[in-house]
Amino acid sequence: MKLLLDESLSPRLARALSDLFPDRLHVEECGLGGASDEAIWQFARVGDALRRGWDSFWREARSPNAARR
Repeated sequence: MKLLLDESLSPRLARALSDLFPDRLHVEECGLGGASDEAIWQFARVGDALRRGWDSFWREARSPNAARR
């Protein structure tokens, strides 16, 4: 599965994660910079990608079950 990072995360982070996630993408690399959430979700669905952004990282970090994943 691919990892798709949205605009709330830096493209530098996507590059830094390339060793751990070789199939990672940033929305800017896909030509989706400034695109609507719906367009980004559609791209992720079609490309079988897991979309991650700052809000999802934050939500998981605060989750009491995050350490169990």
